[in-house]
Amino acid sequence: MAQGTGSINSDYRDWEWSADAGERARLLQSPSVETVPKSGESPGDSLGATSALGAVFIVVNAALGAGLLNFPAAFNTAGGVAAGIALQMCMLVFIIGGLVVLAYCSQASNERTYQEVVWAVCGKVPGVLCEVAIAVYTFGTCIAFLIIIGDQEDKIIAALVTEPEGAGSRHWYTDRKFTISITAFLLILPLSIPKEIGFQ
Repeated sequence: MAQGTGSINSDYRDWEWSADAGERARLLQSPSVETVPKSGESPGDSLGATSALGAVFIVVNAALGAGLLNFPAAFNTAGGVAAGIALQMCMLVFIIGGLVVLAYCSQASNERTYQEVVWAVCGKVPGVLCEVAIAVYTFGTCIAFLIIIGDQEDKIIAALVTEPEGAGSRHWYTDRKFTISITAFLLILPLSIPKEIGFQ
């Protein structure tokens, strides 16, 4: 029986610091994750890339969304402006920590979207749960924005339609259900059909 003469890490160069984080990146990857850029992409290809300022606005918009309109009530419930800001600063630590972990996992797994990162790092079941959660979240966000649109349309219609004093019945075209439905079908649905929304 022959015995190998070589040993692991016997060369002094094996112990040097390396700028290549490829080995550490592969620890997070499942065997199906690609270690090279996706087909048709070059490492320096900036097609579809978002600038740092654009990324900041996307994250802020996603984090606040329609909830921004509820900030006064939230601050009042928290105990005032000072208590609300203190609570936000505490939550900011967790938010930044989560974004740093997400950025590291995205870089290590060579994926671009949140869903792809979860699929690559966590596996199939968490990936499906993530996609379901995103669908439910965006559906709820759509409802919140439709309610906001309906509130504004009520005020616009009230300003445009003058009803005589003591008239108890409203016209069918001023009904909130009708105006929100028409807005959703005529304006929002056509804008939701394209796969790419960059033109908006």
